[in-house]
Amino acid sequence: MEKVNGYIILEEQSVIDTSYFNTTYLDGGITRVSYTSSGASNNMTFEEYKKIHSDKLIVISCEEYEFRLKQSVLEQKKQFKEIDKASFDDMFNILPPQSWGTILGVEFFYVLERIDMNLVYWYGSIDGRYFRFVDEATAKKNDIVDRFKKLAEL
Repeated sequence: MEKVNGYIILEEQSVIDTSYFNTTYLDGGITRVSYTSSGASNNMTFEEYKKIHSDKLIVISCEEYEFRLKQSVLEQKKQFKEIDKASFDDMFNILPPQSWGTILGVEFFYVLERIDMNLVYWYGSIDGRYFRFVDEATAKKNDIVDRFKKLAEL
């Protein structure tokens, strides 16, 4: 197995877009694509891959990829929205609610479907107000409750 030396992304992409989640490796100084969405690269060079998909693709280092991935998660966790009761109820009933509970007057749950990696939409109700935000499915319930309480103070 070749050692991954980079990830393919769109040139001006600030958030990792999994539509181009492909890795590269070096083969005698030539950058080759080690994975494509079809599951095989046919030893395609990166330049050949660009001709097929987009000339705006670049290769970033593994370190840059990890940095951008962490930034993407932080940015997504900043997202929140006040919603109405009907939206809250719809999301509660659309799929079985996960981590459903009530702590300190905050009813909360998350929707099983992932946004990206381990990120999910959490829904909460406090004092007759309803909110949605993004966090990890494995987040501690007390941290989730604290976030909903802070949103209710806005």
